[in-house]
Amino acid sequence: MSKYIQNAVLIILLLMNLSCRKNVSVIEERELDQKNLTPCSTGDCSYRYTRWNDLDSLVHPITGSFRVFVFEVNFGEGDMKIFLKAPMEGVAFSIDQQDFKNGKVIFQRNCPSCRIAALSPQTGRIRGLRIARDDPFAPETWIVEANLVLTDSGKTLSRQIYFKQRFYPDSISPKENKSQVAD
Repeated sequence: MSKYIQNAVLIILLLMNLSCRKNVSVIEERELDQKNLTPCSTGDCSYRYTRWNDLDSLVHPITGSFRVFVFEVNFGEGDMKIFLKAPMEGVAFSIDQQDFKNGKVIFQRNCPSCRIAALSPQTGRIRGLRIARDDPFAPETWIVEANLVLTDSGKTLSRQIYFKQRFYPDSISPKENKSQVAD
């Protein structure tokens, strides 16, 4: 009989513990809104994504199981791109420290005339949320907020990159996909 009571008490404690936990992902999703979007510092930025993709070792798109978000900044001497591999399922995502280690965040800078150290994403916080559509025929858009820390291989240099912006499907023309800051 005492074993039955112990099991009952254990089950009650477990249920009480579960009922007191907050659903962190739901709270974070509510905090991610379309206000305070970051402007493009160069005036030539794009925010796009592709579905059912992945990236090969040379960062070329291939068929895969991710929604790949690309933040691209073009400047006079070259460009900078940040690739984020998010899962296809769901209406929200977050990329954690383990995802950084697994290569789901890629930084690429193409600037032949620049004297720069090779940097790679080490840590940060990235989250995204699909924006609800009033028109079911409108393209699916996402709001993505990223705060990344890039470092060199010796961890002596570091750079922080922050952006919060709307991302559009890659099939939308570049004019429509340029930096659009909320009023």
